[in-house]
Parts: sequence; C-alpha cells; structure tokens
Amino acid sequence: MGAIAVTVFGASALRHDAYVSQVRLQQLIQARSGDDFWPAYRESLLSHPADPGLAMLGAARKVREQKIDAGPWIARTLVLAPSWSAPHVLAAQWELGQGRQSRAVAALRSAAERDPKLALYTLCDWLKRPAYGEVVFM
Repeated sequence: MGAIAVTVFGASALRHDAYVSQVRLQQLIQARSGDDFWPAYRESLLSHPADPGLAMLGAARKVREQKIDAGPWIARTLVLAPSWSAPHVLAAQWELGQGRQSRAVAALRSAAERDPKLALYTLCDWLKRPAYGEVVFM
C-alpha cells in the first residue's frame, strides 16, 4: 500500500512540477523575454518530455515567432494532446500565416470538432483582419 501512495504522490508531484514550468514559460512569453524563453523551455522539456502543455507552449512560441519549422512542433502537440482543440487552432493560424488557406480551414474544422466555441472565436478573429477575409469564402 505504501508503494502505491508513493507512486501516486510522485506522479502528482511531477504534474505539479510540469505545471510550474508551464506557468514560468507563460510569464516569459507575456513579458516578451525572447532571450529567456528557449533556455527555460529546454530545461523544462528535459524534465517533462511528454507533457502536452509544454509541447503546446513551444509550438505556440514558434508560430508567434513566425518560424517555418513550427510544423513539427505543432505535430508533436497534436500527438501528445489529440483531443485538445488548441493545437488544431494553432495549426490553422500557422498554415494561414504560411499562405496555405485551404490547410488552415481544414485545421480549423478539426478544432471545431473538438471545441466549436474556440474555432468560432478564431474564425471571428480572422474576419477582423482584412488580409484573411478570403479564407471565409473557401
């Protein structure tokens, strides 16, 4: 019985540590501390390589920085969190930023299957931007 309690507590402590890492990384993003984000991210990822929240933060940062290598980061998040809608929205935003409107719409449809409200919010955000208005007509 003691081994089970230690195992459960240990798993709980790991989840808490991953959460603390996510909060710290989100603070760095909000502070726009570009130089501090990636070293802190690497450190967190070494401790929690399969944490979907950390994968999402890394992918979001790549998209925000408009990096062309964001695709594998997004794909990793989709693997780790297949039921989450946010990685699909992130994929849609990245595809749209790369000029691939039909792929962006497909990713947004995948997000809508998981969370229609988030997908609708994203679509409304796109409609506010004149450069992306053509996406709606696809």
